[in-house]
Amino acid sequence: MAKIGGTNKADSTGIRQKEIDKEPWATVFDLIQSEYEGWTDDIILDLTLDRILQVCGAINRRKAKKFKLDLKVKELVTRTICKFVAATAYPAKKGKNIKALIHAADEITFIEDEGPREPKIGSYEKIKDLFSAKRRPK
Repeated sequence: MAKIGGTNKADSTGIRQKEIDKEPWATVFDLIQSEYEGWTDDIILDLTLDRILQVCGAINRRKAKKFKLDLKVKELVTRTICKFVAATAYPAKKGKNIKALIHAADEITFIEDEGPREPKIGSYEKIKDLFSAKRRPK
């Protein structure tokens, strides 16, 4: 059987909501297969729904954590560069106070610290909706 997963990487939470709504199972299979090389459709189809939920949840939590960590590193690098630029600014050579520039550089943030958030692709409700009566043909 052909592998569904491709090289198209998803955003930090796994997958965009529009993609989930169009092809929910294809999205789940792509998410799992892009993360775990060698997992074929047959392997995924042998999993229980609970296990698929666990796998999707673990993937999304790992991706979200990695995304946040990468963003924090970029934030620290940006702050450091901006502090060096502020410290070597032209007004400093004329004896003017540059503490405001350095303070502004220190205030740079890319993300706000927030509590834990459940990714949408791996949520129980999203997968449960796949089997709800509203999606079944009558």
